[in-house]
Amino acid sequence: MAKILVPFWVATAFGVSLLYGGESLGQGDGLKEQFLSECHKAWSEYEVFLQTLQGKTITKRIYASKRPPQAGYIEIKQNTNCKMVLSQEQNEKSQDGVLHCQNLDYAFRLVRKSENEKWKLGQVHLSQPEGVVPSPMIQQIQTLRSTHSNPLLKLDTLTLQDLVQKKDFKILECKAMRFEDSNCVEIIFVSPHEVKPKNSGEFYSEQKGTMILDPSRSWVLRRADLDCSFKDEPNLKVQIETKIREGTNPKLPLPVSVEKKTK
Repeated sequence: MAKILVPFWVATAFGVSLLYGGESLGQGDGLKEQFLSECHKAWSEYEVFLQTLQGKTITKRIYASKRPPQAGYIEIKQNTNCKMVLSQEQNEKSQDGVLHCQNLDYAFRLVRKSENEKWKLGQVHLSQPEGVVPSPMIQQIQTLRSTHSNPLLKLDTLTLQDLVQKKDFKILECKAMRFEDSNCVEIIFVSPHEVKPKNSGEFYSEQKGTMILDPSRSWVLRRADLDCSFKDEPNLKVQIETKIREGTNPKLPLPVSVEKKTK
């Protein structure tokens, strides 16, 4: 079983029909079409908002075997032009830390063998002009920031946006429901595909599942129960549940915690 917790983030800058933005949510095909017509714009606007978020993701992975647990954290600080991503292991045998920083002109990486050691310069790269493929290190910064700053838009390996755009994605059922304090939408989907190797560039694990999304809050993820497939684990069950709080704009929620369990 693996759990991922996001303890804090800060922003720098209801029945047969449920209400959303002053309009009622439909049912069945009507609700499905409403979701598909609204979700991409809502997610894109929320992604822009995420560029102003800062916070820390604490991770702990517990295995059913005798393999020792893995622990650590990812810390992100950022604004429109600058990004900092700190990745720190906190294991008995490994306490490596890596700090990536990027601005408009350059990017660099610092490394250390433990939290008590001083940082050492590992690598420096100049930022590339627009249209030029960025260096592998800058691509890694972008991937780390995207992966850990959007927990309300992330499933197992795909973002919500990426999943819906897959050619094999199909909605089987779409219905309005109440989830905790919110009027939400439950979507049952399938996305059957051949499992590719992880390093192929075409890999994703989600095969089918159920998602509960919050339409009044940018269609963010509140819960997911997924059937996932990997080459070495063809039948993996993944459950994700998020906790949120309102920021200054109620349509743009702040993640409080995300718990991910696998079995």
